[in-house]
Amino acid sequence: MRSAILKPNAVIIGLGSYFSKLRKGIEEHFNVLQLVDCQLIEKLKLALDDRAKFHRVSEDLYGLPIDDSTDCIMLLTPPAFHVPHLELLTRFEKPILVEKPLTTSSTEIPQIQRIMDKFSKLYCSDFYPDVRAVPLISWFHPERLLPLKSKLSVIEGDKELWQGGLSLLGKIEKVEGKLLEGSGPARSFEGRDWLWDPLQGGVLRDLMYHYFTLSSFLFDKDLIPESVILKTLAEDGQTVPWNSSFGKAETYALVEGRFTNNVPFSFEVAKYWGTENERWFSIYFTSGFATMLFKNPNILLLESKNTKCSAYLEGDYYEHVSLCFSEYIKSPESQPHGLTHAVRAIESIDRVKKMI
Repeated sequence: MRSAILKPNAVIIGLGSYFSKLRKGIEEHFNVLQLVDCQLIEKLKLALDDRAKFHRVSEDLYGLPIDDSTDCIMLLTPPAFHVPHLELLTRFEKPILVEKPLTTSSTEIPQIQRIMDKFSKLYCSDFYPDVRAVPLISWFHPERLLPLKSKLSVIEGDKELWQGGLSLLGKIEKVEGKLLEGSGPARSFEGRDWLWDPLQGGVLRDLMYHYFTLSSFLFDKDLIPESVILKTLAEDGQTVPWNSSFGKAETYALVEGRFTNNVPFSFEVAKYWGTENERWFSIYFTSGFATMLFKNPNILLLESKNTKCSAYLEGDYYEHVSLCFSEYIKSPESQPHGLTHAVRAIESIDRVKKMI
């Protein structure tokens, strides 16, 4: 057994779009032992050096190449597989990073809870429930640590506004967010065909999930949805109201309501909606506002009646996600698991679904 983990050895299960996006950060912070997927190797478009690592198993994941040399597991499979895969993988007693959402329905939360009770090494990718929001969280809750080795800088404006925090902006009046992703073929979903399955896909679980976890993390308040609009694209490309008879996932969602402290919220998300990308999260106060722009660099804008400033988190989002997990593997006592907020997001989505 090695005395110290310098660059953790990882087995990666699921080589879809999330792996493609994370790949740069993974290769920088991990030594990848094996790439595991149930698809045919020809569909994965792996480089020749990766093909030697490729391991194909059946969907039950028996025969995994996990032994004493493995430090951690990344579970990047579609959400409907997470619970059965976790139940199987925890027997290896290796730290596990599971992609969001943890599961597709709150009915599976008791199973997740049982796994958590007997296995303390689960880590959800929504810790700092989207690392892109770290500047906002760090300003809102300065006692909460940044991901290790990340650098947050005030780049212009009044640093006193950054340091003064909430006291300078007054009370929260409303919360709004937009995460609109356009300019793509409506039916492609980056190869994630499971998104079209209404039982596990759609923008509520894929995109709205981010705002539900972020709100839970920031305010520690429950969301009470009061209205919801869902839309999808018909075969002829026209926008139509979504309903379960379509048998396909919604591609646009607008959810409005309030938190348990009666602060109103409005979250709008869309996937390949024929619109310009808009990605931001704003908190409006009686004397100013804070807006997180989900871009790289990840800009936080603060403005009060008297002054303004901006700050940013250096580095690529996907590097931060994998770096967080890498550091957690080295010193798990230093990192929360992020599971509480992930569970609350699933419950919020189910409450929205019940309104349809």
